[in-house]
Amino acid sequence: MSSTSTSFPEQACLDALARPGLPDLLPDEAFGRLTRLAAQVFAAPVSLIMLASGQEPQLASRYGPALGGLPTSLARGTFAAGPDRPGQVLSIPDTALDARWRGEGPVAGQPRPRFYAGAPLRTPGGQVVGSLCVLDTQPRSPLSPAEEATLEGLAAVVMDAVVQRVSGLALQQMQAQLARKRQHIDLILAKTGTALWSLDFASGAVEVQADLSAQGLPEEYAPTTVQALLEIVHPEDRPRAYAQMRRAAEQGTDYELQARLQLPGGLDLWTNSRGSVQRDRAGRPTRLLAVTTNIHHQRETELALAESEATLRQIIEKTEDAIYIKDVQGVYRLINPAAARMMGACPEEIVGRSDAAFADERQTERLGQIDRQVMDQARSVVYEAPLAYGQPDRTMLTSKFPFVQADEIRGVIGISRDVTVQKQLEQALRESNVQLERKVEERTRSLEDLNRQLQHDALHDALTALPNRALFTDRLEQAIRRRENSGNNTFAVLFLDFDRFKLINDSLGHAAGDELLLGIAERLRAHVTSPHTVARLGGDEFTVLLEGLHTREEVRQQVWSIQQALAPAFQVSGQDLRVTASIGITLCDQNYSRAEDVLRDADIAMYRAKTQQKGSFAFFEPALLERQVALLNLQQDLRQAVERQEFRIHYQPILRLEDRSVVGVEALVRWQHPLHGLISPAEFIPLAEESGLICDIDLWVLRGAARQVRLWNAGRAAPLTLNVNLSAQHFEDRRVVGQVRAVLEEEQFSPALLHLEITESLLMARQAHTVEMLGQLRALGLAVVIDDFGTGYSSLSYLQRFPLDGLKIDRSFIATAQWQPEVLRTIVQLGQHLKMYTVAEGLEDEAQAEQLRALNCEYGQGYFFARPLPAEDLGELLRLPEGPAPALTGE
Repeated sequence: MSSTSTSFPEQACLDALARPGLPDLLPDEAFGRLTRLAAQVFAAPVSLIMLASGQEPQLASRYGPALGGLPTSLARGTFAAGPDRPGQVLSIPDTALDARWRGEGPVAGQPRPRFYAGAPLRTPGGQVVGSLCVLDTQPRSPLSPAEEATLEGLAAVVMDAVVQRVSGLALQQMQAQLARKRQHIDLILAKTGTALWSLDFASGAVEVQADLSAQGLPEEYAPTTVQALLEIVHPEDRPRAYAQMRRAAEQGTDYELQARLQLPGGLDLWTNSRGSVQRDRAGRPTRLLAVTTNIHHQRETELALAESEATLRQIIEKTEDAIYIKDVQGVYRLINPAAARMMGACPEEIVGRSDAAFADERQTERLGQIDRQVMDQARSVVYEAPLAYGQPDRTMLTSKFPFVQADEIRGVIGISRDVTVQKQLEQALRESNVQLERKVEERTRSLEDLNRQLQHDALHDALTALPNRALFTDRLEQAIRRRENSGNNTFAVLFLDFDRFKLINDSLGHAAGDELLLGIAERLRAHVTSPHTVARLGGDEFTVLLEGLHTREEVRQQVWSIQQALAPAFQVSGQDLRVTASIGITLCDQNYSRAEDVLRDADIAMYRAKTQQKGSFAFFEPALLERQVALLNLQQDLRQAVERQEFRIHYQPILRLEDRSVVGVEALVRWQHPLHGLISPAEFIPLAEESGLICDIDLWVLRGAARQVRLWNAGRAAPLTLNVNLSAQHFEDRRVVGQVRAVLEEEQFSPALLHLEITESLLMARQAHTVEMLGQLRALGLAVVIDDFGTGYSSLSYLQRFPLDGLKIDRSFIATAQWQPEVLRTIVQLGQHLKMYTVAEGLEDEAQAEQLRALNCEYGQGYFFARPLPAEDLGELLRLPEGPAPALTGE
């Protein structure tokens, strides 16, 4: 195309591309963004922009890796069009099947493209000067029409970037022409404080003739190109400036623009520009002549006013208060949404109308009178009245004051707030105060009653209504003070703890336990009368303060009397329960000065009674306190004993009663204290239970005993079984199954030879959990045996629920077997019925062993056969005749 028929930006673009090499000022950054965008839009690894610079195509921008084997026709856009679609998008699904690609050889190290899609780059006049294309190393489907349109759109954006950048270069040429006229125009404009500038559409040159200081610019800021001119325009206004210039250049329209110029130091200057287009003889636009005027102060004033108006309007529209303005005729001129809602209409329906359109005649007259009063007296009015617009149950608080403009009253401004809820609350508050005054006296009387009840509750047990610890301690302190003052006041304190009460709670439930405690409290209350005091300290612990008793014998008689009162069975949950109490007694002859010391010593005496038979009592002696301290020291030593490995394992043989052959051993732990020698398990096992060390001790015993019995079994035809006690605390930790399995595997001990002994009380607590844990243990192949059977509350129905293999009959039944053989016979038959083997513990003589054998009890152990012995001392017994290994069931 000739320059005479080509627009100025297009011709400038063609001229720039015609020069050898790409112009230095091509928009490289924009090209990079566009190629990246094209690759992302079409999910292609490579995107190219090719331009025809001179005679050789050149790569203007590439996104993605370099590809080999590209046709040279790619650059000129001829490859971006098919023969049947000249100048349009070309899409080649597989270049390996396209003849135009066959002549291009591969480049070493570079993959060859297999998919191609390209759109031509056209100047505004339609001339193709390059192409935008996307490529893939894998064949793909042809582009859809929508995708072709997208690629053409991106190509148009690329060309716009080229035209915009090259146009700036062309405009620089116009600056030289404008400079010739600059001096003449500057003289004129210096007097007017304006700037005259011209833009040559063909070259893009800008000439400025002005006193730049009048615009706040130094002389060196005078732009000489259209690009430089646009650069001093604020970025937000720049697109409008460019659009105005472009329309002037292309359509010959006048130039009108309000825009900000960027001054040195970051300041902005508002200006107003007006210009006309010069045309050549053919009527084509060639130049823009414009005048720019400084309107900064005017513009700032306008913006401040607009911002203030916008803020005020936002406040008026968002507030929940009704705001409105009426003129002197009562016609609404402004109304906010809240006021419109109050009147039941929208703002557009209200503005231009008066209250007569929305309220009845009476209300309209009332509102008019108030408005005239405000305007006539030129003062504000505040009043409260029902809503005038159809909802008289709503109460409005209204303020009205004159609307003044130019020192003249032009109407009324009103602000109304709905105070209905507030008024209702005030009325409700008044009524509430009246009711409150009536209730104060009632509440005062109730509080006095409640205070008396609270005082009673603070000093009495919530369950039994007996005196609690606080009241008992107070009465005990009084008894101590009376003895100190008179010297002849005598008293004794009994500390009662009911034996095996926890088992009742665990087996029958806490409700049954509470029912039993109520029965105990009732009997104690009936038996212990004034001046004595009976109290419940908590749980199953009761105390009794006996006053006026002078001798131990009198106290002993009173204790026997209490035990007799508790002896009859209690009816609990439909069952007969008999309970015994271990009772500790302390007397006033110990010269006590504090109640807590009396209770401490009675508690110590109670624990002494518990070591005797159930239902016993014991008097406190100073030696018991010394023993209590010794037990505390012993508990501390017990922790160190675990670390120092002071424990020893003794073994007691288990014999088959039929032939007196040794079939197994029970492993029993002993403590070899470095100072006190061998300590009985009866002393340290309860301490180990309390301190939580019992689990570690049990596992230590299991490991050592398994190792020893495995050595013994190495020379035996019939292997010995091993019985090991397992504390109930293990069943609070699910790890016990894995711990037992690990010991058996590490010691290579057969699970079939291991019998774990558990207490009967364990079966009564957390039954579902216990059944699950026992099942997991038996799944290892070992046996589970109940130790000391008959001392708990289990029954046939309970035993049937649990996976058990044997019963060890408690030694207390063996001791009374001569007089009560029926109990033993019942237990043995129970085991046979449940297919469990039975073991008699505590056999002391030949008569007991023979009686148990006659009752079909299968196994026995006790001092009659052998005491628990260290491993080295048990060898002689193990050389007794061997019998077959015991079965795991009673079959």
